Amino acid sequence: MKQIVLGSDVGGTHTDLLLLGVDGNILNATKVPTRPDSPVEGVIQGIREINSPEKINVHVNGTTIATNALLQHKFPKVALLTTKGFRDVLIIRRETKENIYDLFWDKPEPLVRRRHTYEIEGRLDFQGKVIKPLNLRNIPAVVEQLKKEKIVNIAVCLIHAYVNDRHEIDVRNKLNELYPEARVVLSSEVWPHWREFERTYNTVLTAGLGPIISDYAQSLLNTVEGKNEEKAVFIMQANGGIIGAGQVGRRPILTLTSGTAAGAIGGAYLAEQSGFKKVITFDIGGTSTDMTIIENGKPLMTAELFLEWEGTLGFSAIDVHSIGAGGGSIGWLDEVGALHVGPLSAGADPGPACYDKGGKEPTVTDAHVHLGNLDPGMFLGGKTRLNPYRAQEALENLGKKTELNSKELALGILKIVNNNMLNGLRCVTIEKGYDPREFALVCFGGAGPLHAAAMIKELGVKKALIPIYPGNVSAFGMVAARPMAESSRTVYMALSSIDKKILNDIFDSLKPMAISQLEISGIPSDQLEVAYSLDMRYEGQTYEINVLLGSQSMIQKANMQKIIADLFHSEHKKRYTYSRPEESIMIINARVQASGIVRRLLLEMSETKSSAVSQKAQRSKRPVYFEVNGKPDKATAAVLWRPALNYGNRVYGPSIIEEAGSTTLIPEGFCVTVDKFHNMVMEEIS
Repeated sequence: MKQIVLGSDVGGTHTDLLLLGVDGNILNATKVPTRPDSPVEGVIQGIREINSPEKINVHVNGTTIATNALLQHKFPKVALLTTKGFRDVLIIRRETKENIYDLFWDKPEPLVRRRHTYEIEGRLDFQGKVIKPLNLRNIPAVVEQLKKEKIVNIAVCLIHAYVNDRHEIDVRNKLNELYPEARVVLSSEVWPHWREFERTYNTVLTAGLGPIISDYAQSLLNTVEGKNEEKAVFIMQANGGIIGAGQVGRRPILTLTSGTAAGAIGGAYLAEQSGFKKVITFDIGGTSTDMTIIENGKPLMTAELFLEWEGTLGFSAIDVHSIGAGGGSIGWLDEVGALHVGPLSAGADPGPACYDKGGKEPTVTDAHVHLGNLDPGMFLGGKTRLNPYRAQEALENLGKKTELNSKELALGILKIVNNNMLNGLRCVTIEKGYDPREFALVCFGGAGPLHAAAMIKELGVKKALIPIYPGNVSAFGMVAARPMAESSRTVYMALSSIDKKILNDIFDSLKPMAISQLEISGIPSDQLEVAYSLDMRYEGQTYEINVLLGSQSMIQKANMQKIIADLFHSEHKKRYTYSRPEESIMIINARVQASGIVRRLLLEMSETKSSAVSQKAQRSKRPVYFEVNGKPDKATAAVLWRPALNYGNRVYGPSIIEEAGSTTLIPEGFCVTVDKFHNMVMEEIS
């Protein structure tokens, strides 16, 4: 069925939208300011601006609402009911420190106050057998207290409920009887895995985020579906898939880091179109820079994603490394006068000083404006005019404390933020055993192309791809994403002791749960693909890695154990450079993932190649400042208009290529070549 598809990414500073036509071609893209007080209103404004020629059939949305709520601990009060003796699990956590040398480090505040944690008598062993019968005699008193404090969100997490959920179900039934308006979340349904802290953390987080994401999804459904009853609304997930908006209230934690995951999907797709199989996506927005390794067109996945120390999230997700460095990152001085940039951001309101909305502190965007890299009259394609005098004023005010003039300070801000980004790129490459010289960068986001040349020079990558609509790649990733749902559970068995029947029974119990989530989202079961995987480790190791098995038919083979063992050894060697075939292997978790069909995308492709840059593309020239021998050096840069560049065009620095959603900076010694898909490839030539 041919459909008009809209992707919308609600970021911290801007909301990006991209419209896909019935033939899979990009019809339009736009960027509007985010409304922190009402994110859906920003989406509606963008829909008006994007001006679809036909009714929109499918709307895929990504949001930072859940991420912001977790980072700021701003969600409704939650009560926790747990097994007697486990009241302090959220307070004790894992007893590790983010920095072992920081004597003044404070662990994150627990998600539930201790006085809102209630104990229940009853105990299961690790096999799910009853050691002590469940006793619900204190539930009426607990409910009375919850009603007094007006707490309606309740998390239930009992010991070993991942093996036997009977006690948790009995607790929920009693709560529903006494407190029907309460919203009860069970750990056995949210995350049926071992590790008590992680299971409790994810259950409480689901209870807290549920009302926030449910309200947001309903607002999105009301405002968007109200204009077209046939429209389907989906929400982006951290695993790179999408799911029906009506489903996210059950698993709201899946929307955490969804925007960054969409950027990885979009960047991977566009890079593969241009022939790049091994890339690092490099997404610079207003508040953060997000980086992901892509191999063979697929993002690296992780089962150890966390946004606050030890708070491991209970699902497989795209392995995105984020740092607090973006266009809105603020330059500031510490107590000894040293210059820092970020992680604090000016955000969308008041924004950088040049936004002229009350911001007083200099940001990365202010530095670019002051150095001539950004045209104040062309920001967001001319929809917003920046005030260069405010940028200069903010830089001069901070410069007085540093004995640097405004140009020197602006270059210093860019040098520091570039160094922060380089450290982030080294974290996802060198520290994980990847050689960055074997990869290309895919630079996108509103500010990504401004920093591409600096990353090429310092990191050692040979090329950087600046895709079409770089300011809207995350929105592109949303329209390119597949519907996806996963179910999983702890198994904890030695591979040598597991047989075909046991493994088939486990997968058969998980498969309907994954499929039903997508069927409820409107995806027919005959359009679904199902993948099976196991989380495995060598006996004695602390953390496991996910091993994809492929189809369930593989489990029927006579040498099933050897096939699985070989897959694990290979994946372990690939990730950690060694394997131990003589060691015993443990299966920890089983996973089933259901995925919908890939949406057909048709990118515009040119056949006629031309090296000559047209007059239409050549706009003007303007002064810019680069650092030479530690000092600002003035140069004259040619300014070009990207939509008028053609396949085969080659642009040498110093130049600036402008477009509606982003700006590309080409210093001297670098050049950019336009490929047949109108992506731009940057490389150093001297």
